[in-house]
Amino acid sequence: MKKLSKLMLMLLVCFTLTACGSNNKVVNDETNNDSKETEQKETVKGTTPADSYSAYLEMKSKAIENLTDNIPEENYVLPMELLGFTMVDLTMIPVTFCGLDEVERSGLAFLYNNFTYDYKDNKCILTFEDEEAAKTRYETMFDSKRDAMQTKVFVDDKLTFINEYVKNKSGYAAQYYVVNEERNVIYRTIFKDKYIMTGIYNDVTEEPDSIYNSNNNIGEDWLNKGNSWSKYADGVFTSNK
Repeated sequence: MKKLSKLMLMLLVCFTLTACGSNNKVVNDETNNDSKETEQKETVKGTTPADSYSAYLEMKSKAIENLTDNIPEENYVLPMELLGFTMVDLTMIPVTFCGLDEVERSGLAFLYNNFTYDYKDNKCILTFEDEEAAKTRYETMFDSKRDAMQTKVFVDDKLTFINEYVKNKSGYAAQYYVVNEERNVIYRTIFKDKYIMTGIYNDVTEEPDSIYNSNNNIGEDWLNKGNSWSKYADGVFTSNK
């Protein structure tokens, strides 16, 4: 199960960095002016949702890997629960194209039917239809100064998913709200270099309070009261399971 979790992380990171990496390229095909190319790289880097999400996902994947690698072998349930923290990123794949130019995001038109895209004032709206003609809409807000993002996903105008993350001290705090027919779940995590804590809240009945406008001081008490929590810090793993 640990290997499966790590494989999911690797696939997600590879896909996202491939999609977003082209945004850092910024090569002018009409000139070989190195100084101009360097200036463009510095200007674009970190200013789009795609750039921000790529950096966030890379740090998150390393933190989740540290956590799963240190789960005791006898705890075979927790790795399955933690898969939720990686599976939510599959839902975010369309957002990895927000802020890219027309050529770079053209791949979405091949993946989805009746795809539309609008990005202005740090708000990205994507719409498309699946094979059954269900209409999906992504609404993403992005604050580049605070490195914060909020994405809401609607299917046929019904809210199905919320993904939020915000820079939190030297790492990030993130929250995912997943709406299912069986039950709704909230996933929460805070992480930085060699530290991560996760919390899972099952069978929730209300949309959680947003962290998009938080002020960089989210702590462990925000996520340790759920049905399940786990933590990796200073080389030590702890959990309530």
